[in-house]
Amino acid sequence: MIGEVGTGKSTLIQALLEQLDVSMRTALITHTTLDRDEILAMIAREFQLEYKKMSRVELLAGLADFVLEENRSRQPPPVLIIDEAQNLVGEVLEEIRLITNMEVSNEKLIQVVLVGQPELEETLAQPTLRQLRQRIAVRAKLTPLSQPETSSYIAHRLEVADCADSELFSDGAQQIVYDASGGVPRLINILCEQSLVNAFGAGQEQVDELRAIEAVVDVGLLPPRSERMQPQQPPKQLQLLQLGTLSA
Repeated sequence: MIGEVGTGKSTLIQALLEQLDVSMRTALITHTTLDRDEILAMIAREFQLEYKKMSRVELLAGLADFVLEENRSRQPPPVLIIDEAQNLVGEVLEEIRLITNMEVSNEKLIQVVLVGQPELEETLAQPTLRQLRQRIAVRAKLTPLSQPETSSYIAHRLEVADCADSELFSDGAQQIVYDASGGVPRLINILCEQSLVNAFGAGQEQVDELRAIEAVVDVGLLPPRSERMQPQQPPKQLQLLQLGTLSA
């Protein structure tokens, strides 16, 4: 699964883990600046296997025995999920490929899910990793939300928070949040929270365009007005300067 920063990869992983049957053994690796021996030890640890003071051969043997026993017990194949997989170097990815070779009668003994930023896709495209690339059965790519999806997302978050005011964010404010965030859920969350703080500070019961624009500046997605006037400013991410409310 590939997705830019803030698009919800880790959130989806947690949702998956919550929905899996309790009988399914899972391991989640989130620290990925590891070498081959360290990744094996981390996998064994997450599957609650012995890993201390063990050689690489012993770690592999222990993992093989574990997945075979799960298969003999008619349990679902254990699932290994590696988040932030874009940090894995080639030799570690090759180690993971070798782990996926564990099978009996063409039945996989372990399932592996790689989750990372777009750099992971670039890494897997390398000729040296073609064998691993060919083993990927399912591919998914998370993209930012569209403008209607952003509005629906904001409405959903307010509903979960038991907010009775469906118009707490004006249409204009929602448009600004979308323009500034690019539809990235993490940025939407940050901007909406800051907008609410700004509206509270101003004594307003609704987040309007001005409060949303202030939030964009506050979180650093648009520089302060004095900086925007400098000739060396970089190309703008937004078209907020075209809004008349900026002069308010």
